[in-house]
Amino acid sequence: MKQVTPPEWSHNVEAEDIGDHPVRKQISASPQQRKDLARRLGIEAVNSLKADLVLSQQAGKSVINVSGQFEANVTQTCVVSGDAFDSVMNGDVEGWFANPAHIVSLDKARNIKKSKKGESEVPMIDEKDDPEPIVDGLIDIGELVTQHLSLQLDPFPHKEGEHFETGDESFVQRPNEERQNPFAGLKALKEKKEKEKAE
Repeated sequence: MKQVTPPEWSHNVEAEDIGDHPVRKQISASPQQRKDLARRLGIEAVNSLKADLVLSQQAGKSVINVSGQFEANVTQTCVVSGDAFDSVMNGDVEGWFANPAHIVSLDKARNIKKSKKGESEVPMIDEKDDPEPIVDGLIDIGELVTQHLSLQLDPFPHKEGEHFETGDESFVQRPNEERQNPFAGLKALKEKKEKEKAE
């Protein structure tokens, strides 16, 4: 049986604790967790990482919404000069979670049906209509914040005032390039959803 590696920053909340009233959680990553996250994200350091989140039960559904904000201070390596520099990052956090035994995504079922019929255009499913599964009764809000931080990281970080003369960054070898960002696919998916909504 394959062993699953636990997330670098795991902060679990019991789904059963989320009832009629929203639950607020303020969390922050420990020094060791930040060190592990920096390795995972392929950056020099995560100097601080905290989040202020609210978990709420969606009316009439077996779905729990997590929303709030995160703040982080990270050290990255400038792709122009090679110098390390710090930057403060802020961002929104949002996610939906559900017990897979209690909910069936109607939109997902429709898309599967369309794909079986050979329809080439299968619409993207909105995240709230295709929630993440609640595993063992737990919602990992630490991992959720990590994913949102990853989406905020610039793949070609620039120290303020440093720029390429040619303006072409495609030839640049990123530091730690062999360690690909594990959320690159997630970022591309998010950008595709935003583009489809705009259209």
